[in-house]
Amino acid sequence: MEHTVLLGGYTKRDSQGIYQANLVSDQLTTVTPFVHVEGPTYFQVSQQNKLYTIAKKDDLGGLAVYDLNKPEPQLIASYLTPGPPPAYVGISEEFNLIFTANYHRGTITLYQIEADGTLSLKDSVEHEGSSIKPEQTKAHPHYADLTPDNRLAVADLGCDGVFIYDIDFETYHLTLHSHYQTAQGFGPRHLVFNTDYNLLYVLGELSSQVAILRYTDGELSHLETVETIPDDHTDHNGAAAILISKDNRFLYTSNRGHNSICVFEISNEGQTLTEIQTISTEGDFPRDFNWDADQTRVIVANQNSDNATLFNRDEKTGRLSLIEKDVAVPEATRVLFRD
Repeated sequence: MEHTVLLGGYTKRDSQGIYQANLVSDQLTTVTPFVHVEGPTYFQVSQQNKLYTIAKKDDLGGLAVYDLNKPEPQLIASYLTPGPPPAYVGISEEFNLIFTANYHRGTITLYQIEADGTLSLKDSVEHEGSSIKPEQTKAHPHYADLTPDNRLAVADLGCDGVFIYDIDFETYHLTLHSHYQTAQGFGPRHLVFNTDYNLLYVLGELSSQVAILRYTDGELSHLETVETIPDDHTDHNGAAAILISKDNRFLYTSNRGHNSICVFEISNEGQTLTEIQTISTEGDFPRDFNWDADQTRVIVANQNSDNATLFNRDEKTGRLSLIEKDVAVPEATRVLFRD
């Protein structure tokens, strides 16, 4: 089966923006420039084939929207303002919404997707706070996306918080529902939900840990915390991306520094994470990884070593096995299968 994959990230060295690759017969081929845009460190593609990407231009940052239905991607709108761009883009197809988390500005922003794919700004909130580590002198939201019950979950690395917002779907106004404070220095970066048991797994970038939280009507309570790297790893590490399998049986995290993917088996009604594998990403600084619709092929982007790595995923055991490495992709921080 053939898949189309988009890979993008920083454009500080050699990258031209977002690249497109084909995954054919377990080989990642034809990695070519696709969208020429500055700093597309995260992006989403809608079912209408519109690309919503982080973008920069000089001292402006924000979002750009491209129509991918044309022979060549066509820019249809950009939303750039003075200051740094967001770090994360979330999308709700059901409600036609885009969410951004801006790490540097400390803001969460909600946009409505119009019929033509353009965006209308609906609400924005600013976080405040700090914590104990040098990276935590101010609020740094790094993730904003819908919960299974259609609230907005936000992970804030700077103030060690997970925030749950109610959304008024008539006015699109955000109202804080609850705020969970993690351990100091945890550094919440991304999160995923276990929909079988109303649990939330929060990845701590600064602590290299996963916190297991109970999610009940928008309220959070702590159950357990586990490590994503071995105890004997004393060099720097920053946990980055987190995925959960569609059967809610396995959890995956990437480690930048240890340069690995850690695989956990989920048991005890979702409350226990048991590490079953730690596998090298065959590169340096794996910020993002993603899988195809069947979740049998996993691609990891190694940002600093400018390469992507392809793995097979065993659906029964959850374990990864190396298929291909050293695929040249410059400065990639985002991996997205288009089909």
